[in-house]
Amino acid sequence: MKQFKILSVVLTVLLSGCSAFPDYGRGGMAEHHIELLDPFYTDEPLGEEHGLRFEFELVRQQLAVLVLEGADLCFPATVIEAKNFEARIAREIYGDMLFDATNDVIVLRHLLHRLERQLDYALQYETCQLPKLAQHNVEIEIDTTAQEESAQEEVVETIIKEETVISEPARNQEDDFAQILLLLNADNQFATNSSEVNLKYVARLAQAVQIIQYYPQLQFHVVGSTDELGNTENNMALGQARADGVARYLEAFGISMDRISVMTNGEANPLFPGDAPHIRLTNRRVNITLSLKDNDTPAQEDL
Repeated sequence: MKQFKILSVVLTVLLSGCSAFPDYGRGGMAEHHIELLDPFYTDEPLGEEHGLRFEFELVRQQLAVLVLEGADLCFPATVIEAKNFEARIAREIYGDMLFDATNDVIVLRHLLHRLERQLDYALQYETCQLPKLAQHNVEIEIDTTAQEESAQEEVVETIIKEETVISEPARNQEDDFAQILLLLNADNQFATNSSEVNLKYVARLAQAVQIIQYYPQLQFHVVGSTDELGNTENNMALGQARADGVARYLEAFGISMDRISVMTNGEANPLFPGDAPHIRLTNRRVNITLSLKDNDTPAQEDL
């Protein structure tokens, strides 16, 4: 009986401690202890996770600077979205979900880049009036009349619609196509018998899409390939899975699937002949070419 009472007390203490945890969906412990995600530790060797933590710290600092410059007053919805991404990435890193965290860092970086351009435009042309500090105190005077709020919302909508043409330098189409092809066909190798796209290539795709957005007439032809190991039927299926996986990432980054065609070569038509390990690695890839809409001629030779 005495042992039962002791066990009851222990269980009560343990269960009562659970009430101190955050509610489900409210950020988790990683969000409340984001300072624990220091990018470097002196007592362990550097790995890829440290680079991710460092990259996360950079985007966090960029968001903090934009808030100090008035982004939360001019574009509050975008700032809230960015802060939600920041909290989610913290949870993913804390939970060792590095693949998901990497993708979200890429998305957050692009979101902050857009926010920075919008804020620069709004401040330059005074389309967003930031509150001014009084001369003899630090109270902030904000005029929140309905008329001015409505006018500011219209300005914000106009900036968002025109963001792709604000302060953009003249583009060189030939150079852009060459850069797009270089990014789409670099670091796109796959592990043996795997269709999982590697993180470095995901970053290349994200970079390419930033240029692709200026050329809506471009079409993309994605061909999956394998090395010579395995049977022909399995290699055809594996090449198709690799091409489909890359196409899904392009779609996730904003390229409509009606601009993308996918097919497989399997082990046929390898980039390089031979069976050395480094050659087999090079042949486990996707090959992407470009063409202009309603024109089957490639815009550039693939690299």
